[in-house]
Amino acid sequence: MSMRTVTAMFDSADAANRARDRLVEVGVPSAVVQVIYQGATGDGAHSGGKGLWENIKDFFTGDEDDRATYEEGIRRGGHLLTARVEDQYADEVMVLLENADAIDLDRRADEWRAEGWTTAASDGAEAPPPAGMTA
Repeated sequence: MSMRTVTAMFDSADAANRARDRLVEVGVPSAVVQVIYQGATGDGAHSGGKGLWENIKDFFTGDEDDRATYEEGIRRGGHLLTARVEDQYADEVMVLLENADAIDLDRRADEWRAEGWTTAASDGAEAPPPAGMTA
């Protein structure tokens, strides 16, 4: 049984928590669904003593550009939902999340780039965490 981490970004806690509840309703175990946002982690989050940015790094090992985009989304007030699901259900879960008001993160990142934002991967520098957050 192969597992996959599925992610989606939401503009509000309500939208992220509704999506989380919907996943649980369709059978995804509550313990494997997390809502992560700046300042705290939501239901189902198990940080294991790690800070917010360390948890995000765990989800995106090897893909610095994606990690930087999700970090920027959270820094800007977004809510990241992650779920560990069996590979055979990942596509269904992604469709459910897309239909639950998840933002189009690629389009949002393009808007941020148009405003001057760059990822650490694209500019060669390590982007610092937001003020008050630890790396």
